[in-house]
Amino acid sequence: MSLGEFYKNAEKIIVNDLITYHYKKNDNDNVSVLNLYFSKKSLLTEKPFAIDCLNKKSMDSGLCYVDMIDLSIDDDPKNFFNNMQDYSKSLDGKTFDIVNCRFSIKSFMTSVRDLLIFIKFVSDLLNDRGVFIGFLLDLSKLNGIFTEMPSMYAGPYGIEYANQNDISDNLTSMTILINGEKMNIMDFSTLEMICKKCNLIHLDNIILESLYNNSLSNISLTENEKQFGFLNYMFIFQKITY
Repeated sequence: MSLGEFYKNAEKIIVNDLITYHYKKNDNDNVSVLNLYFSKKSLLTEKPFAIDCLNKKSMDSGLCYVDMIDLSIDDDPKNFFNNMQDYSKSLDGKTFDIVNCRFSIKSFMTSVRDLLIFIKFVSDLLNDRGVFIGFLLDLSKLNGIFTEMPSMYAGPYGIEYANQNDISDNLTSMTILINGEKMNIMDFSTLEMICKKCNLIHLDNIILESLYNNSLSNISLTENEKQFGFLNYMFIFQKITY
């Protein structure tokens, strides 16, 4: 299916832009990137490479050397928290300029406490001025859908409203079913508040529909894939150590 290809390429564009940002803004020609992804197997792979940040196509100008590490984590919060020290130890004390959590943040929205622990884990892995990115469902778009109907189906995709809960004062979440899988989603203000507690300041959100129209329209997406795929957005936070 093309939706996975679209997400992969959207991620690549944003990561490359952030590498260039570090190269130009922070005068950093050695950028470290950590990708977090789900796997029951404990895996860590390292992929060094170089990119031309100035498009000069010269071997001695504009090159940024990138150390990219992929780390598999458990999608069950309890198991993840039990193994956090092992994850940190496997990275051998390294910190990063970019931490890309991909879609993994959604599994830690079971409670404010769980999300706070996960965000703190990410923040501790970031260098000062380092950037935290990932994909997340847009709760405001979901609220718009569910004011009209309790569920929406198109092709192989389905989304259903389960319930909305007050998880603490002024913090709201929504429980939904995505293709039958139960998922809890918090609103953006809650995510922003928790990130701020961990010295992560919001920089931007990337609207995937705009990114597709401007840069990735060569990828053929069905109307069903667009309808459901564009419910996600990419968030960008930056670590600021006061």
